[in-house]
Amino acid sequence: MNIVVFDAGGGAGGRVVAEARRRGHRVTAVVRDPAGHSDPADARMVAGDFDHAGTRTGRYRIADHADPAGRITYADFAMALLDEIGAPRRHRAAVSIREA
Repeated sequence: MNIVVFDAGGGAGGRVVAEARRRGHRVTAVVRDPAGHSDPADARMVAGDFDHAGTRTGRYRIADHADPAGRITYADFAMALLDEIGAPRRHRAAVSIREA
């Protein structure tokens, strides 16, 4: 399975990455600054962050790749995640959720 772990540089996120790799999953670890971290447990590491102070806008877009400079609010990310869980439109596809 392909798994993306946000806050992979944190205590809980780092352990999730290690456990997922131990179980044989392919993992993308999202951290604020990859230069400040070593590649955790053979996972792919990318830069990314949330708009911590932002409010829910109700807008997001699905993209083929991430933009490390882009930010999405926690609320909009949660909305996008649950929209996809509730009505899956992609199967075995890597996508990025970005601000609209």
